[in-house]
Amino acid sequence: SDHLCALMNAGLMETAAAPVWGRDDQVVGVLVVGWEVSNGVAAEKADKLGMALAIVQNDSVYSTSFSTDAEREQLSQEIKVSPAKVQLKKVYAQKKATQVFELAVDGDTYWAFPATMLDAPKDDRLAYLFLASKSKGGAWQDIKWLVALFILGTILCLIVIGVLLENHFVKPIIEIEEGVLKIINGDTDYRFDVVSDEVGGLSYRINQLVNALTLQDEAPEDNEEETS
Repeated sequence: SDHLCALMNAGLMETAAAPVWGRDDQVVGVLVVGWEVSNGVAAEKADKLGMALAIVQNDSVYSTSFSTDAEREQLSQEIKVSPAKVQLKKVYAQKKATQVFELAVDGDTYWAFPATMLDAPKDDRLAYLFLASKSKGGAWQDIKWLVALFILGTILCLIVIGVLLENHFVKPIIEIEEGVLKIINGDTDYRFDVVSDEVGGLSYRINQLVNALTLQDEAPEDNEEETS
């Protein structure tokens, strides 16, 4: 334990703990594992988030995903002046996220969002500083345009499919409906002449049904159609 305390005093640590159970099902100790967050942890978390990240202690950068010394030095200077300094103080005092502000690092401008480190001890002034590049916002605009084009293409495809369905299915069915209505109203001489691969056979069978009900012979062209 003394060694662990010495390590924690030497640097900022993240820790995890698990109970150690004895043979009588009683907790006989605690296994504590700790690691220094400055050792690439910020860079690892930044890769998962898809944005830059800094871990700030008081008014200093303890760990950051920025790789060059120039970027780290400029970030350290930026967080010591307003508005970064003001927002970080609010995080330390209120233990919750605050407002977004702009922050410049190595010629690039970032949207900066400070947030409390929930697992940090209460007395430690620690915070995450999430950094989203404004220059890379163009990539997001490109994505939105691609989504818009995809939606537009889908709508056009649906319109084309709708027109095809109307020509091949809807119109022939409407013709059959109107023809049946004529027969019901007494026009027993009416016969269907619907040319459609989809419903042409249905119109022919209806013609056969009407001929059978009215005791009329099938027209020669009907027989030829059936033979074909």
